[in-house]
Amino acid sequence: MQKKRPLDGVLLVSDLDGTLLTDQFEIPPRSLAAITRFMEEGGLFSLATGRTEYSAGRYASRVSANAPGILYNGAVIYDFSKEAFIWNASMPPEVKTVLQTILTAFPEVGAQIYSLDFVSVVNPSELITEHVSNEGIQSRVRELDEKPRQWVKLLFAAPEERIAELESFAAAMEHKGIACVKSCPIYFEMLPEGASKGETLLRLAQMLGIKKENTAAVGDYYNDIELVSSAGTGFAPAGAPQEVKAAAGHVVGSCEDGAVADVIEYLERRYMGSNA
Repeated sequence: MQKKRPLDGVLLVSDLDGTLLTDQFEIPPRSLAAITRFMEEGGLFSLATGRTEYSAGRYASRVSANAPGILYNGAVIYDFSKEAFIWNASMPPEVKTVLQTILTAFPEVGAQIYSLDFVSVVNPSELITEHVSNEGIQSRVRELDEKPRQWVKLLFAAPEERIAELESFAAAMEHKGIACVKSCPIYFEMLPEGASKGETLLRLAQMLGIKKENTAAVGDYYNDIELVSSAGTGFAPAGAPQEVKAAAGHVVGSCEDGAVADVIEYLERRYMGSNA
């Protein structure tokens, strides 16, 4: 019989960009070492991100994540070890009309459709091209001529001032079954209603048999508010907006200085006491 380890039954989920991953798309060595130690001590570690399975998979592989990931900002749970989707939400059919209405009002705004089969660029722009390159997204440019089939996310990219206008425009629209979230100053996203990093964290914990009080999450932006507030213990890096810090309840160091390592050290003290 395998000996029980001190962090068995503890799940830690980390946001990727700005939390685990620096602006240079690197994982601080201190965080990388702490994640390895956390898993050796019995903890389950994974990611919660807006990225796709291909994009997030590069980093899940680098840290050897041992739990399924929360992707597409909460619309998907993906098992990296099996390379398989194990749960997903879907957008309602009305989403195509919503997308067309937005692109008519904001013709210069870049737009992508994420589905379980592909990522389509339906309105190319310089920021969309940059986004595709930075995240290593496998995508193709195509016309908006298809029926929504397992669409799990829409992403719009534009300068910050224009995204703010789009956000206000979307808030005034009728879009039943669709939720909106701002994932960074230049990105605005639409997701299936009820799909968020926080809701999906609780779903994942239930799948893994983890009690809510033994879940922890860390994130740095507005799309992480539900994640850090839904977890048993929430954390925000030092550079996060005040609203995110308030939702988390615990503030750690910056991403560059090893925010995730700070979280793990907190959990080690909590569960291991003087042995940490």
